[in-house]
Amino acid sequence: MSAALKYDWSVYKKRRIQFVLGLVATFFLMFSLGEVKSVTSFPGPVIWIAWLVLVVFPLAFRFALTPCPRCGKALHFKKGFGYPFSPACLNCGLKINSENQPEIK
Repeated sequence: MSAALKYDWSVYKKRRIQFVLGLVATFFLMFSLGEVKSVTSFPGPVIWIAWLVLVVFPLAFRFALTPCPRCGKALHFKKGFGYPFSPACLNCGLKINSENQPEIK
């Protein structure tokens, strides 16, 4: 049996931070466009939807498709099914942010 590996989670952490910052920026943008009662004006929703489509959705997909350090497949997708809040890789079972786990048998 081989020794346990130390997995590098830096890519996962970086993409998670980018996604969370994108969501936070979305809420700041939404409320900076005006008061809640005046958000129905023309430029507000258009800017907000454009921000979601051009910034937040690509960050979400990039985060969801982060490769697993052990198997190299997407952490949160398996055969077209996705679960972004999974505590482990859906393909090989590696727990997210674990330091050492035995290799795949």
